[in-house]
Amino acid sequence: MRYSCLYRDLLVGVLLLGSAVALPICEDEEAPAVSASTSLASSPTSSNSLPTAIASSAKISTSTALRILALGDSITYGFNENPSNSYRKFLQCSLSTSGVPATYIGTTTSGDWTNNAVDGYVGQTIEQIGSSASWILGQSPPPNLVLLHAGSNDILHSVNVDTAPQRLGTLLDTVIAKTGASVLVAQIIKLGEGYEQYNDLVNTYNAAIPAVVATRVAAGKNVKVVDMSGRVDAGELIDGIHPVAEGYRKMAAAWLAGLDGLKVSNVTGAFVDLGASAVPSSGNCADLKA
Repeated sequence: MRYSCLYRDLLVGVLLLGSAVALPICEDEEAPAVSASTSLASSPTSSNSLPTAIASSAKISTSTALRILALGDSITYGFNENPSNSYRKFLQCSLSTSGVPATYIGTTTSGDWTNNAVDGYVGQTIEQIGSSASWILGQSPPPNLVLLHAGSNDILHSVNVDTAPQRLGTLLDTVIAKTGASVLVAQIIKLGEGYEQYNDLVNTYNAAIPAVVATRVAAGKNVKVVDMSGRVDAGELIDGIHPVAEGYRKMAAAWLAGLDGLKVSNVTGAFVDLGASAVPSSGNCADLKA
């Protein structure tokens, strides 16, 4: 059922007070672009000096509820990082404390909070991720935002690395066609100790991603590149591949910055805001330890 925006906005006010209620879609306005406030712009700009407490220095100004699909490989899942929260809990906490209704959807779960749905596939290449995610991409209601980090395993397993950007484009097209979502596409994080020899391939792959995205933008799709390549220090990788908690904080900050100016359509169907499940009892995301 669709309602006037006035009624929808009243319900947003209820959501911000912490109640989990269905959020109807209004029919008399366009979903605004997501925009970061000046407090985000005033954060450190160096890729390796992002704020530890991203929620204390970054606020989002939007009334657009986010039904988020975190899609990708084991980095998205949180492999080897106990309790496997990945960047997802940090990001959801920051969105929730900034007043943005946010809920994850996904095929499986990982992490220590209630709304920990995810489609992060350990060891899978771009093509395999597309196959594994076919079920969730066909579900209704769909996500209106997809966060995509994929390609690390193509490089680590030497799977036709030269054509990996084309496969990423194919996956991106599938995601958009099946969901209609806006997509943030990561230039993947670099590798650390024991895997440094692959970073030339990582750099080559990452350099090709903006052109892949630009083609879709030219076709009218809401897609944007998020540069993760310099966000996480080698010392913040627990095994040379997967970040520790502080590395995931930085990834969350990068996704958050990527939302700035991205046009995101209104969610379809009933929506329940589960973002508060990622917020610690103090209400301060800086208190999240993992």
